Amino acid sequence: MDFDRYRKQSGISSGRAVREQSSSEVLNQAKAERAARQAERQRQRAASTIGRWWRGTTARRQQRSRLRQAWLQEYGPLVAQPQELLPAAHLVNNVLPPVLAAFLPGPCQQEQRAALAAGAPLPPLPATDTAALRGCFALLLRSLAATEARHNLLGLGLAAGEAAGSGASPDSAEERQQQLLGQLQRLLLLCCSLIGSGSNSPGSGSSRSGGGGGDGSSIPSAADGGMTVDPLLQAAAGRLVSILCDSSLWKCFQQRQPEHDEQQRRLQQGLHSWLAPLPLLSAAAQRLVAVLSPAAASQGGGALQQQDQQRQQLTAVLNGLVAAQLALWRQLQKQHPEQGPEAAASSSASGSGAGEAAGRQLLRLLATPGLLPLLAPSTVAQLIASPGFAALLRAAASWQPGGDSSSGSASGTLSLLGTLAQLAAGKRASQPQGQQGRQVDFLPPSQLLQQPGVASALGAAAAALLQSARDAPSSSSSTGGALEPLWPFSEGTFASQLLAALPLPQFARLYHELLLLADACSSSSRGAGGGGGGDGAAIGGRAGAARLLSALAFGTQLLTRLWRELATSIGLPLEAPLQATRGWEVATLRRGIAGLQPQAAAQLGLFCRVYCHHLQVVDDWEFHERQQTFSLGQQRAIAAALNTLIFRTQLPDTSGPAGAAAGGGAVARAGRLGRDHRMLQQAAPLLHRALYERDARRPFCPPALWLEPYRHLVSAGGGSASQPISGAAVVRALVAAADGDAGGSQHPGAPSAAHGAAAAAAATAAAASSSGAGVAAASRPAAVAAILTAAPQCVPFEERVAVFRALIEQDQERCGYNLAPVDGGARPVPVTIRRGYVLEDASAQLGLLGSATKSRLSLTFINQQGLQEAGIDMGGLMKEFLESVVAEGFDPNRGLFSATPDGYAYPNPLAERLDGGLAALEALGLVLGRALYEGLLLDLPLAPFFVSRLQGRWPLFDELQALDPEVYRSLMQLKRFEGQIDDLCLDFTVESDFLGSKVSEELVPGGSRLGVNNGNVLQYVYLVADWHLNKRLGTAAAAFSRGLSKVIPPAWLRLFSPREVNQLLGGGEAAALDVDDMQAHAQYSNGYSASSTTVKHFWAVVRSMSQEEQRALLKFVTSVSRAPLGGFKHLTPPLTIHKVDCGASLLAAVGGKDVDRLPTASTCSNTLKLPNFRRTSTLREKLLYAIKSGAGFELS
Repeated sequence: MDFDRYRKQSGISSGRAVREQSSSEVLNQAKAERAARQAERQRQRAASTIGRWWRGTTARRQQRSRLRQAWLQEYGPLVAQPQELLPAAHLVNNVLPPVLAAFLPGPCQQEQRAALAAGAPLPPLPATDTAALRGCFALLLRSLAATEARHNLLGLGLAAGEAAGSGASPDSAEERQQQLLGQLQRLLLLCCSLIGSGSNSPGSGSSRSGGGGGDGSSIPSAADGGMTVDPLLQAAAGRLVSILCDSSLWKCFQQRQPEHDEQQRRLQQGLHSWLAPLPLLSAAAQRLVAVLSPAAASQGGGALQQQDQQRQQLTAVLNGLVAAQLALWRQLQKQHPEQGPEAAASSSASGSGAGEAAGRQLLRLLATPGLLPLLAPSTVAQLIASPGFAALLRAAASWQPGGDSSSGSASGTLSLLGTLAQLAAGKRASQPQGQQGRQVDFLPPSQLLQQPGVASALGAAAAALLQSARDAPSSSSSTGGALEPLWPFSEGTFASQLLAALPLPQFARLYHELLLLADACSSSSRGAGGGGGGDGAAIGGRAGAARLLSALAFGTQLLTRLWRELATSIGLPLEAPLQATRGWEVATLRRGIAGLQPQAAAQLGLFCRVYCHHLQVVDDWEFHERQQTFSLGQQRAIAAALNTLIFRTQLPDTSGPAGAAAGGGAVARAGRLGRDHRMLQQAAPLLHRALYERDARRPFCPPALWLEPYRHLVSAGGGSASQPISGAAVVRALVAAADGDAGGSQHPGAPSAAHGAAAAAAATAAAASSSGAGVAAASRPAAVAAILTAAPQCVPFEERVAVFRALIEQDQERCGYNLAPVDGGARPVPVTIRRGYVLEDASAQLGLLGSATKSRLSLTFINQQGLQEAGIDMGGLMKEFLESVVAEGFDPNRGLFSATPDGYAYPNPLAERLDGGLAALEALGLVLGRALYEGLLLDLPLAPFFVSRLQGRWPLFDELQALDPEVYRSLMQLKRFEGQIDDLCLDFTVESDFLGSKVSEELVPGGSRLGVNNGNVLQYVYLVADWHLNKRLGTAAAAFSRGLSKVIPPAWLRLFSPREVNQLLGGGEAAALDVDDMQAHAQYSNGYSASSTTVKHFWAVVRSMSQEEQRALLKFVTSVSRAPLGGFKHLTPPLTIHKVDCGASLLAAVGGKDVDRLPTASTCSNTLKLPNFRRTSTLREKLLYAIKSGAGFELS
């Protein structure tokens, strides 16, 4: 073959062997050559197609230019003659067609024509090419203003009708009618696509193709081409659109002759039915809004801002478009009034009518963000005219948004709802206030909502639009911006009117959805800082939800009405007497959240959310004395209902046949708890905790209220309900929760931690409640752990103390601190402390322990002479060390801590300015944590507001009374002041004293220039309280909390109230000692035993003492006057009575000389060194003298 011969020749000529190609390589080479030839042919065809397209485009451009020039030559002089009128037939046959052909796509450009019909704008036009268009519009407007039919463009329809009536050919009359309709439709298409389209500067020669991308979604702004089309030309186009869309402006038909009505109806129906489903008017209006918006104007280099006249002209065009779309919808509504059910069913089966299509386009226009501020008062008056506005609201209730980006997304739907709500609310008003006459803005009652049917229609429309927005795709940024127009719903006046007009379930559902929407926006845009502005009351994210809650809590009577509704629908108590000792568990809530129907759960969730917000502002005087929202009996009923709900959500009660049957339904529903139960799951634990904290600060509920469900559970007979709860399993669940809390918070003292813990516990409610009646043994401890996390007050204090100690024991086992080093436990960490520098050495050395913070310490003390103190550590050195550090750190002369007027300690706000102050506070927090960890008691009462910070919660306003009663009293007087606050000349600043000089600090940015008035006095009061309780103490409290959290996680402290934390730290309540328990757990040393005579005399003397003397004895021995929680078996080190043998004579018992030595005590080891007295009287005398002298070792 030739191929083989060529291969051999090439191999010989090259002088080297040539590898033979395989068949696959030959095949691939052939395919590559074939592909190259095909690509070359495609390039040639593409070049040919581009050439043909370019030649066609050039030819069309030249043809259009010739048409414009010819039109100007023929009709240009007539434009300058205002009195000259052309016949209507001449306009339709000769004047209008060349202009339409010159500016609209031809018949072969189907894609461009479809794009214009979908709302796309015209391509930019040089100013020199619009002369013919301006002239044509001038002639058309002149014609439409004529009253004679022969000169009016629309009068051609009358001529066609008269020709048909006079015996002329019906076909010719029909053709003239169709010709006129076709011309008018194309004219409307040209005018609408011209409005808002971009334009280049003269001579730029832009060649962008018409219709944009053909999808109708392109909305050019001023930044596209510098300036828009000539505003005068757009004004003329807008005027033409307004006349053609509103048949009341057709002057040739104003004679109202009977034979003209049919012709007008046919022309109106043909034109408006064609225009109704097309988005021409709405797309043009959206483009104008984009051009006129402040953002677009700023991006466009300020061209529109510098030309206010042009801006006013474009605004007038926009208002004309809105009025035209409104007139089109209303006229079609008159032509096709609402039909009966059968006709409506057939209409819906055949498709939407023209009126419905026009209504959808009007709603699409109103959904444009930023439209309402650009509308003139006359346009707004047309929109809200009765009864059309109610019909518009009903149309919005059934509105299905389109798929375009402007109205199909959640932002477009919410923008429409905001526009309708703002139209219904009306404008804000202002009135002077104070001697300075400062203008205060407010929203007056809406006259529109008082009209019949408007409020109910708005409620139905809001519910439907919120549902549509919830189902529509959205992003956090778009949704957050679209929430801004919903500000009327956060106005108390508006919400109050809606509450009065709507049924309570409908109103509750509306605001339930609004709050869920604001929460979703806040959670999705938390990183971006989602929030609303605009009109000073925009809804967006967390701030928007707070404004909604404020409107409901303080602007309406929702809380009282809703609680009465819930009491009727669910079966909740309206009031509860304080004297009741049982029956605090609400029977209808014994199956928890899962036992509630969705509507009831949504209403109860809204109540909890609003009332929790309400309690943040209500002070103790308003709560207890004034009782302005609920009486104390009603507060107890609310607390009892929430207590049952929270407890039974985790451990539902399904005892009995009826309960078991109902419980099965609750279990089935628990698996599908969804949106309606979400708010209740999150808000109920928070309101429950808020009520308990008020009760802990100033009781209004009996203790049995909080413990009733637990006692009922424990006392229930049969089944797993009576079985004891596995402490180990509960502890493991709590340890896991504490580890998650510590890992998720960089600052253990951050006040948000408590809220997050309660919310996290609430989020697990559905999962825990889904276990229902058959709560397994493995899931019961997890449920109890959830209760301890979300509502620890439901469990008795003694049980929580046991859980706390079990947590510590489990932690010690996990870290190996419960074992001796020889058994594999952790080795003690050596710590050396100088007697004169206890706090400094503790701060320096404890801060270096790191992960060994909880390990055992091998303490060595150095005395004042620099020598190591001799002795054996029998467990007392740790207590002595902790007591010494606390005594120095809490010494007022140190400046680290201050005391309230009641003697409770809290960090000195100025401690951070001391050298090593924050490090010392952190060491003190660690020492306090070690005392709790070791079970050692310290006589150190902490201020309740400071304990709240340690637990990770924000102290409340009323806790300021404990910190500074004078400031609290002044703020309360200011809060109740009924005059003009302006006259007091206050501003948003506070003053503090530092080294004898006054330091001023602003509460808000620019606070020194912001005066306090009646409108912001509440904000000022709570900002001042927050500054004293949180901001001023923040740094010092955070340092102490950092040290404490290294040993005791904040989640463990949240098991208790602040009062209970002090009991945990310093022992039980100051009551009579249990001498029998004290004797049972006492130990004896150096020869004493329980049967020793002196020991028997001692216990007899102790029993004969008064309560004050017994507490003094306990303080003398242990340095704390209160017994440990749970009894003396938890005293560490144990109480020890040590014999001091003084060699007393045996005759001392019968009158001889007794021992003259006084008892002494070693508080570090809880040891009483008791001489061997022979007589009871001597023992009593010496013991009382010793405990009242206030001394210890030196008595020896």
